[in-house]
Amino acid sequence: MNFPTSHPKHLTRKAFVDFECLPAILAVLLLAGMHALGAIPTETPPPDAVPPSMDSKIPGAGIGQGIVVRTTENVTKGGWVWILNQCERLGIDRIDLLVKQDEDNFHSQRTGATLQSGDLLLPLSGEKCAPGWEDAGWLREMFVQAKLRHIKIWAWWPCFHDVQAADLFPAAKYQSERGETFVDPAVAGVRERQSMLISKLLESYPFDGVSLDWVRYEGWPAGKDGPLGVKFVQKYPEFKGFPDILGNDYSKARWYEMRAQLLADWVADLVRSTRAAHPEVRWGAFLEPWQFTETSLNYGMLGRAGLDYLEPMGYWQDWKQEPEWVGNKLLSQHDELTDGTSQWLTLGIDAPPAETERALTSVPNGALAGLSWFTFGTWEQKSFDRLENLLRKSDRARELFGYVRPNPDTTETRAIHAAAQTNLHRSEGPHLFPKDSSIWSVICLAELYKTGALEAKGDDPLVPVLALHTLEEGAASGDRFPYKCSTEYLDNLFAFIKVSGFNVAPMSRFQSYLITRDTAMLPSKPLVITIDDGSESVYQQFFPRAKKLKIPFTTALVTSWLSDGDQSNHSTIEPDRSDKSMTWKEVREMYDTGLLEVVSHSDAMHYQTALSIFSEDSLPAEVSTQFLKEFGRPETNSEYMRRIRIDMETSRSLLASHGFRASSIFCWPYGEYNQTSRAIAESAGFTHFLLFDTPPVIANARNSRQGIPRLPVLHADESVPLVFPSQPDEAQTWWLAFLQAGIDSRSIPLLNATLSRLTKQNQNRTEAKLAVAALDFLHGDPAGACARLSLIQKAYPLNPAVGNAVADLIKKYNPPPL
Repeated sequence: MNFPTSHPKHLTRKAFVDFECLPAILAVLLLAGMHALGAIPTETPPPDAVPPSMDSKIPGAGIGQGIVVRTTENVTKGGWVWILNQCERLGIDRIDLLVKQDEDNFHSQRTGATLQSGDLLLPLSGEKCAPGWEDAGWLREMFVQAKLRHIKIWAWWPCFHDVQAADLFPAAKYQSERGETFVDPAVAGVRERQSMLISKLLESYPFDGVSLDWVRYEGWPAGKDGPLGVKFVQKYPEFKGFPDILGNDYSKARWYEMRAQLLADWVADLVRSTRAAHPEVRWGAFLEPWQFTETSLNYGMLGRAGLDYLEPMGYWQDWKQEPEWVGNKLLSQHDELTDGTSQWLTLGIDAPPAETERALTSVPNGALAGLSWFTFGTWEQKSFDRLENLLRKSDRARELFGYVRPNPDTTETRAIHAAAQTNLHRSEGPHLFPKDSSIWSVICLAELYKTGALEAKGDDPLVPVLALHTLEEGAASGDRFPYKCSTEYLDNLFAFIKVSGFNVAPMSRFQSYLITRDTAMLPSKPLVITIDDGSESVYQQFFPRAKKLKIPFTTALVTSWLSDGDQSNHSTIEPDRSDKSMTWKEVREMYDTGLLEVVSHSDAMHYQTALSIFSEDSLPAEVSTQFLKEFGRPETNSEYMRRIRIDMETSRSLLASHGFRASSIFCWPYGEYNQTSRAIAESAGFTHFLLFDTPPVIANARNSRQGIPRLPVLHADESVPLVFPSQPDEAQTWWLAFLQAGIDSRSIPLLNATLSRLTKQNQNRTEAKLAVAALDFLHGDPAGACARLSLIQKAYPLNPAVGNAVADLIKKYNPPPL
């Protein structure tokens, strides 16, 4: 993908509110509800008013405002005084100032010189400065005057697009498709040089913050010939090397991950080392959209690197998007940021005002900590006139600047109080289904695709991951082991998947998407099939059908259960029968078709264990110490950790020794884990984990960071028809129940699509209002969510089901530490 010349870019998220007990919940909800109901008076200036001054800002309202000065052409001659006055008048409290040239072949009208990327635009001790920028007296006075006006001055620092660094480290030099000069940050000297210059910058000047730029690679091949390319081939010897690596989704995703981790690690080291000497300095990074995976910019990793702000570019025209893309897509990763890291968006002031209004309107409340404005050239009167005109005509702009509070949603308040139906559960539809059934949720998902309520190929894809266990030839019956499905049901399920237009994808493609967030890694309407344990019925009943229909699938194997001979030597006990395990030979036969992927399900840890000889309770072996009968004592913590580590390492090595690609996915037995077992699994080389969920949770990028949720395919599902109801009343019952799946799945598209299927009457039901509150949380607006939940509780003060549902929602979106 070709990019326009670099612009600043910013991203943010408000931290969720922490609630320790229900009284605290209610107190916060009540306070937020007072704001939402208008209990705190506000004033709204008339639309045609003169742009407000700093004095007319409402305390506590609005978000931070800034401008980004790309060139100091108009500040070194005293223009900075005029700029500060303009900023003060409009309520702008931050200026990002370019201090190192960010583009090649930039012609300076002031000096007549041609600047290259990396040229310093201010003097640093022992460093060469660009001609004409040797005197920093203007800058030092600017700091003094900005402080008097309560305006923060940030340094805008481009990093790895740098001609000067390329001259110092020629082995690190590479060029983009457009001929721009870059340096590979995998070269240690390149990183050290940037860190040293930034340290000198902060020692010399009292900048309030630093915004890093060009913290990225320029295209997929960048870095392949450097030290990181060598490291990658060493770590993944099963791949042949470049360029073949870039032709495989999984290896391409791992290449993205390795580059992204290197960039994030450097940022973390830089921030950590400089904060010791300059704790007052704030940190941000101008970022291209996260969708540009070829640059290996990972917002989540960078958020965890200690930055105060992620600063994405919202230039919808440059990215060939509609203005609404800014709020609906670009800012959608706010919940991936750790507490203390927020989004600070940058928009172009030269965009058409009507489009800018649309972009601002698309930004969810609470999603931003700040908003900066950028122009390619110098900040002149016409630039500030555009901003002033926007404030005159845009209610949303004035609201974000803090000149007016949002109007209370009195219509919604009345609707909640007027809702006639208070029960959260009806006695029909999915609530009559067996508790452990979950495939009905995939039926709802198919209906959303069919009706067009959900995009088949969106930026935030939903991926139902089915989890089967064992099968039995024959028709469905009412008497069967809970984890065993009939082949009749399997055939019907395959037919439903085909008719509904789902495209079954290998688990590795979903894993690759989770690493990169590149939707090209997934087909439209994706679905993944997994089978746990390694029953011989997989080889005998499932595999022939999958082979005929060309359906890819994944098996999670308990490696100690597989035999090296031609006959199975292991069986699991079921009522009135036993279930044999496959042989390695049978697994290999399936694997060689290209349809099967193999992951670990432990070596010999798929059992329940008791804590003591007297205990009647048992827990999964991977989450608990066990009683050692041979020694007559409980297992020590060190023995427990050693057992887990040896098991995981053994499982992984056995898979590799039998010719399967080294597994990086671990399927937790019984879906259970703890912090210790997770840390051991990661040290053993596992990076992604399969869970086992009821009620239904549909996997997506947002809910799969700790583990990939799966939908069990159980015998209970055979009692639910594989068709969406045709009667409108029954369909509404399904949609109301499916809202909970959207809440549990933490999916914005799924919640919006499901809400769109409700009748007007049902949109006022408690289930729907809870779903809207969940959307507030997901959009980074916990105060708005709390206000909404407060109104719900006030409407039904004596209904315990409502109170429990509110508390459950808050717990889901503000979980205690693991």
